Amino acid sequence: MNKLTRLLYVAGKAIVHAAIYGAFTTKNLASIGYLDGVQYLLRKSPDCAYKSDQDGFFPVHTASRKGHVQVIEFFLKQYPHLSELLNLEGQNILHVAVLSGKAKMVA
Repeated sequence: MNKLTRLLYVAGKAIVHAAIYGAFTTKNLASIGYLDGVQYLLRKSPDCAYKSDQDGFFPVHTASRKGHVQVIEFFLKQYPHLSELLNLEGQNILHVAVLSGKAKMVA
């Protein structure tokens, strides 16, 4: 857990954001896959779901922007109220998906 605590922020992003972006490479937590990595990190530190990055995006916004449907489904099953979170621009996950051109996310 000490190692995870030290890794909560990587390059100005909460660790869950990094897992969604796929920023990690081999032999680390998020390399097991976007959904598996996010699930693992949230089991270890559930409050990561509520950590915004420097742009005011929460992990659920990041997943929406990147088009990770399975991650969004997981987030909304575990934390249904995350669909109401707004970024600094006042956008929820639907706004972000539309502006990012992620038709599958919108559907």
